[in-house]
Amino acid sequence: MPLILSDLHLGLAPLEPAQLQPLVEAADELWLNGDTAETRHPRYMNRGTRLLADLENRCARAGTPLLRLAGNHDHDAALPLHRMLADGRVLVTHGHAFLPCIAPWSVWAKEAQQRYDSHIRSLPMDERATMQAALHAAAAASEAAWTDTSRERKLHAAAMLLRPWAVLQVLKTWAAWPELSEAFAAAHTPDARVVISGHSHRRSVHVRGARTLMNTGSFNPPSRAAAVWVRGNQVDWIPLSLRRDRYDLPPESRWIRASV
Repeated sequence: MPLILSDLHLGLAPLEPAQLQPLVEAADELWLNGDTAETRHPRYMNRGTRLLADLENRCARAGTPLLRLAGNHDHDAALPLHRMLADGRVLVTHGHAFLPCIAPWSVWAKEAQQRYDSHIRSLPMDERATMQAALHAAAAASEAAWTDTSRERKLHAAAMLLRPWAVLQVLKTWAAWPELSEAFAAAHTPDARVVISGHSHRRSVHVRGARTLMNTGSFNPPSRAAAVWVRGNQVDWIPLSLRRDRYDLPPESRWIRASV
């Protein structure tokens, strides 16, 4: 019965693991659905690595199993790219595979698209349309951000103000996210009744037909975060707010519930 967060961006975001202690203690399992820590960016990697270790230690002390899934900022090839819950009725994945260019607001989007397409072309024809192909192509495409370290990448939101076209791409992605999520699920996991993603940094819940599409946002300002709690056939989307320097679960009256 995991409690799912995403896009902590430890090291970049002002988030401190101590602020997550109430969630660590409440969860039977804690799943981090991609972009957990900035362990590759030279400006943020030392702090990101330290804070990730702190969070792992807090989970261990609380007896809360921790599972990390891969996002486009994660570089551990051993991390899973997706998980299915509730007998295949709930899909959990970061969401960067919904976009072949990974992050259309980034300076390396064109290169990422090329890497994605190249990976797909390298596969046998009967494998190109599978979910595994899309997920692994997205993982390969994400490397475009890190192969040329001479190109400075300022990851914070303020840097986008220097690139107005990037802000426009973010807004377009937000508007398209429900359809992107729905299209991915329809193509690869048609039995899924709930899709849980992050990546876009905009927390949201949308319903498309029989499917509920949940996004957990981000802990990196100005974005806001949410959690998703999967308990049996019940899936709750929970908006989070920092109060008294900690993230507590709000009253259930603020939760949005889906049944699978």
